Amino acid sequence: MSNDVGFGEPSERRRNSAAHPISRLRSVLLRGVLGLALLALVSGGTAALMYATIEPGLEFARDPDAAARNQSLSKIRYWRDIDVSQPASAGSAAGDDMLVVDARALNGLRLSTAQKHLQALQDGADGQRRPVLATLLFDRDDAISPLFGVEMAPVDQLIARGVDGIVLDVASRFRMARAGGARVEADLALRIAQLGLHARALNPGFIIVLRNASAMSAHQSVMRTIDGVAEDNLLFGLDGPGRRNSRTDIGAALHDLNRARKNGRVVFVTEYLSQSNGAARRRIAEELGARGFVPVLPFKRPTT
Repeated sequence: MSNDVGFGEPSERRRNSAAHPISRLRSVLLRGVLGLALLALVSGGTAALMYATIEPGLEFARDPDAAARNQSLSKIRYWRDIDVSQPASAGSAAGDDMLVVDARALNGLRLSTAQKHLQALQDGADGQRRPVLATLLFDRDDAISPLFGVEMAPVDQLIARGVDGIVLDVASRFRMARAGGARVEADLALRIAQLGLHARALNPGFIIVLRNASAMSAHQSVMRTIDGVAEDNLLFGLDGPGRRNSRTDIGAALHDLNRARKNGRVVFVTEYLSQSNGAARRRIAEELGARGFVPVLPFKRPTT
């Protein structure tokens, strides 16, 4: 099942920046410097530094665009998954705050076609421009080199097409990294930071939301990279549709989500509902809202 969600904020100057040679050179140089520095930490046996406490507000001082991204992200209250290959989808999404497309599907379109379809999606029914993000699966859409890191071609393509940000899904790779130990997990944190640095050298307003791997926010490099986190099935669904999760499971997830929230990151929680029940939706929304989270309550798609 793929219920990918995302969030973001538009950048006014972005479409052609990926093709600019100076921007590309700057991105390569910055990524190389970051990779060398962080790799030196890991190989030197100091991977534990990646778990250091994150000073509130420090990331905004170092990244002047972070506060603006955070402010706009906090305005999102509902989004919808849209098939980017169908321009008519824009009409069915009238009134949605934010739209999400699949990165591979978007990058599979010709550049001019993708830009045209994205523009139609970004033009909201009320005349306000709405952000469109793309889901990027770290396991499927990227290529990892043995040392320095991440093949950035998918990100470059998304920025050239005009997408406003990504929902970065590293869930399965995070599980493998956690099983592999601290150094493997620190290496994954390094790669996430590389991706963010590269993307924002091309578009400083590029939104990055980490999905279903909120424990990675314990790494300073990850916390400084992301603008928000997204968690599916916090309260319900781990033990079956409609069944409340155990206190242990909820508590473990809350530990990571609260850390992100206390560091100024927007936290989105998606609970998939099997039927239309207005009272239940209101109760769930109130419970999540009371914790400072943004509730997202789509109807669960049937399994085929």
